[in-house]
Amino acid sequence: MVSEEVPVTCVDDLLLETIGDVLRQVFGENSAKIILRNMKKSHSLKWEEIPKRAQVFSDALRNLLGSGGVIIEDLVLETLYSKLELKFEWKKGYGFSDYIRELRKSIDVYTTDRKKVVEAV
Repeated sequence: MVSEEVPVTCVDDLLLETIGDVLRQVFGENSAKIILRNMKKSHSLKWEEIPKRAQVFSDALRNLLGSGGVIIEDLVLETLYSKLELKFEWKKGYGFSDYIRELRKSIDVYTTDRKKVVEAV
């Protein structure tokens, strides 16, 4: 279940916050900015588009960082799920964008079910 403290409408904002946090923690402020600038230039990926273009973000990370991109993706996913107070489970054959897509669906179901309960009361 999603934490009551995290509005379900802000998953994209929370994803961006988490990506920013992880990049800054791992690489530092200046290097994180360089990575993001390079993604914008080489993959036409603007910061605010990352949540909707998760596969492009994943490809850009891997192109820039090689196998290190996978580690950054993993850190982002683990941190994001933790912030949402959800259990993160590795799934065979899943990539970064698959987890983000699944998270969106589960949040949408939670929001829809929650609205139905509130409307019924």
